[in-house]
Amino acid sequence: MDKAWKKFERSVAQALGCERRVGLGRSVDDITFGPMHIDCKVRKRFAIWSLFRETQRKYSADGKPVVLVIKEAGRRGALVVMDFRDWLPLVTNGLLEETGAYKTPCRVEVAPPEASPKAVFGEVEDG
Repeated sequence: MDKAWKKFERSVAQALGCERRVGLGRSVDDITFGPMHIDCKVRKRFAIWSLFRETQRKYSADGKPVVLVIKEAGRRGALVVMDFRDWLPLVTNGLLEETGAYKTPCRVEVAPPEASPKAVFGEVEDG
């Protein structure tokens, strides 16, 4: 039986229309997708989820995607956190391509939810 993290990597790669990179070591990304390094993590808990859920409760009533930007005090840089289902169309359907910000390397259509991998689209899986 596949480990939960392998299933998750495979699901993300499938949703992006790419392939999971297998057995290449720790310094290589899990999925190659254009100019991005995609690394997938599965844990019982991530502290960031509580912040993101709080943000969703505050702003999701109007149906717009929720984006959380976080920064550690005294450090450079910030992180953008958003639901995978909101992020996926940005990179696969050319929304960023239209703005000139990003060119999609493998253009794919997003599968309907019933055909989408459970681990990616929010349903709970045992693992």
